[in-house]
Amino acid sequence: MNCLLLYSNDSGNKDFYSLLPEIQNRLSKHYDVLDVVCPKSKEEAFSLIESSCGHYHSLVVAGGDGTFNNAISALVGKKDAPIIGYINNGTMGDCGKNFGVNSKLSKALEIIEKGNFKEFDIGECNGHYFSYMAAIGCFSDISYIVPRGVKKKFGKLAYYKEAIVQAFHKQNITVEVNVDSKTYKMKTPFLLIMNGKNVGGFPVNSKGNSHDGKMEVFITKPGLFNGLIHYFFHLGVTKISSSSFTIKASDTDMPWCLDGEIGPFGDASFMTHPAAIRVFTKL
Repeated sequence: MNCLLLYSNDSGNKDFYSLLPEIQNRLSKHYDVLDVVCPKSKEEAFSLIESSCGHYHSLVVAGGDGTFNNAISALVGKKDAPIIGYINNGTMGDCGKNFGVNSKLSKALEIIEKGNFKEFDIGECNGHYFSYMAAIGCFSDISYIVPRGVKKKFGKLAYYKEAIVQAFHKQNITVEVNVDSKTYKMKTPFLLIMNGKNVGGFPVNSKGNSHDGKMEVFITKPGLFNGLIHYFFHLGVTKISSSSFTIKASDTDMPWCLDGEIGPFGDASFMTHPAAIRVFTKL
């Protein structure tokens, strides 16, 4: 079996290069061929991942949520796509949690070595793919406005500090969700779409999963700390579950956040791609 290992040393607050010897030692015992590449850009990584189809049994990606998002974006709909192995080197580790991948390196490698995998759903927003979350409004830009150097130095604390700042600056947007012949029009501090359980380090969608053909839309009522308090008490949040829907958010100039990355602006159409990728998992 052949394996392509792509890694990013820009994610999280760990020096990934120092972990490479252990990773190469473990994976080289499991695969006949192990090719290791550190792409110089997101575009180069995307091209390498696309060309892996039909040539590699496994694609192991090591990095943060953005690295994983780049991988699934390159593989959705591709014939003979490799099975994805994920080594989390990101700040929060939400992506790995949603796909049943432990954040500890030894456990992540063990999952790949055991070879158990599942087919998972992928979400689409105006032609852009996401693996576990989309959001707009307050808190949605935290992952990409916090400087990379600050994330490297302080890790999760950098995100939590920015969340506290935004919690005390009142913000509301008007959204209109059209789903299954129903319309929900509300003012909300932020709107969240989940294809899994975890976001921001918390199990927000505790009953959700990434292989049921649906996504959950959470519309938060205005309230204390820009509605954030509602999630702790499971009150003041409208939850909608569906495989496709459209959302109008025309009174904000913010972009959608997809897996922690900047996505499209304005009104959006969402749909689920069932069983679109294969990921090594302990689930």
